[in-house]
Amino acid sequence: MVDAVSATALVVSFIAFLVAIMQVTQQYAATAYDYRKCSKKTIGAWAKHTHRKWIWSEVRFEITFSTPRITLAPRPSPYTSPFPSLDEDHVEPSYQKRQYCYVHQDTSRRKDKEWYDLNAKPWFLRATGTIPEAKCSWVSLLQATALSDLSFTLSSRASSYDYVPDGISRPLASMDQRSFLTLMSLYRINWRDRGSDAIFAGASDLAEVTTREITNFGRTYHFNPRETDHSEFILNDTDPQEAGVKYYITSERARAAMFNCFQLGFATLLTHTSDEVASSLKDANVDDDAAEYVGGCYSANGGWSPGLAEAVASWGYASMPKCIDEKNDTFKSIFSAIPTVASFGDPPIIAMLCNDNIGDIGTPSSDPSNLPIWEISTWARKYFSSRPHIRDLVLPQLRWASQLGSANVCHLTVPWHKALDALPGIVALDEELDKHLLRHLDHDGCRQFKLDMLDAQVKYQCRIFPDASAAAGEGRHWMEKIDLIAAQNGHKIVDDIKGYFENSEQRAREVLMNRWMRGVLWVIHNGNPPEKGIRELECSLSSRWLYDTTTIYVA
Repeated sequence: MVDAVSATALVVSFIAFLVAIMQVTQQYAATAYDYRKCSKKTIGAWAKHTHRKWIWSEVRFEITFSTPRITLAPRPSPYTSPFPSLDEDHVEPSYQKRQYCYVHQDTSRRKDKEWYDLNAKPWFLRATGTIPEAKCSWVSLLQATALSDLSFTLSSRASSYDYVPDGISRPLASMDQRSFLTLMSLYRINWRDRGSDAIFAGASDLAEVTTREITNFGRTYHFNPRETDHSEFILNDTDPQEAGVKYYITSERARAAMFNCFQLGFATLLTHTSDEVASSLKDANVDDDAAEYVGGCYSANGGWSPGLAEAVASWGYASMPKCIDEKNDTFKSIFSAIPTVASFGDPPIIAMLCNDNIGDIGTPSSDPSNLPIWEISTWARKYFSSRPHIRDLVLPQLRWASQLGSANVCHLTVPWHKALDALPGIVALDEELDKHLLRHLDHDGCRQFKLDMLDAQVKYQCRIFPDASAAAGEGRHWMEKIDLIAAQNGHKIVDDIKGYFENSEQRAREVLMNRWMRGVLWVIHNGNPPEKGIRELECSLSSRWLYDTTTIYVA
């Protein structure tokens, strides 16, 4: 009898054991679908953080995983780093030495930082093992960061598949809105309706950005690489040098220019709408009538802003964000460029500054109306003769630009090596202005001088094109007289600013030459030639998005 009871108990125990094993197996198998959504096929190398965790209180497995929160910051490029004055942002030294910072939070909630260069092929950029139909788009976005030379911080964010919202089948990465829009605009995404609806969707030759509204959750974004010369690099773990191009944002002021915000150091000019143009000029103490006139030009001409354009070229940050292809000696400046198509790029004005083709207009004695042009040319010669170090940097660039033809430099394709040659001249002119020409002014006096010169530049140069057309006469082109009108405006500017130099016209002329030459070099260095129309490379978002640090999610 005892043997029978023991045998029965053994059988029952064995059956219970089998049931328990089957329950555990069933629980394990039940997580297979969730686990696949967090596997290497979906999230690439980030799958190393995917685990099954047994929960005793619920008698089941939980799937845990990690995804990144991505933030970015500008950093000096190989082209701007030789010039300390261009490094305006106080960035941690580690950021300057390493492109990527990976932040991992351990079980004790202590955050550990690891630093990587791109040539170390950091694990978090790898997509080996992914399949196209399952791959999260943020994995492609992470790979695409290697096309840029920005500083990225990737904070590992642990989560559970239990809390993935309904309607979302794969893990989400997150970014702050400003970082997302900066990176996508840098990759030349042409935003639908200029982002006016705050639903950011668009495309470029590099990628397409789509968006989807998830019920009871919110909006998610999808980054889709296009089939281009770069797609092989983005979609596969290949050598980033093979991509052939690099994207750069070298300062926060350069980033702001991608959002229709030009921070001049003493004033901020906004260019997203005609009202912004007019109001920001007035805030900078520009003459009200001139500010309204420039705002009207913006409305009538799709963003064109004479006067304001000359101010930005004279005072804006030296190097705008860029896509540079050294192998092919090409580049594109990527910023809100339409309002900055300046008369500084017109060959007749450049010729005045480098004394080229002046003989074509006749002597002042034979045509007294051309006296202002001759005088500007004389001022430029004197400026160079007393500053040989600046002459050697600047004059070759001016002569090269003056010989390009009749088109404004803003509309021409400038080789990268020529654009790069202009940068040392910009820096030298800026240093000459601050350290020598304005050294007698204190900080407040220097700021007030720049505001007053900005006012004079906008006030006189905003009407340069209609004034040139009127001077040329009926049936003639404004280009024939633009140098004359510019020269006349230059005399007016000198009269307005000479009070800062004890009424010394000589010193005021030197300042004018400094800013005009700087404006020409700025136009050369920050060329933005349209290929299929002037808006192709335009960064069209409002400056309000520059300060938006709310969280967005990338599927």
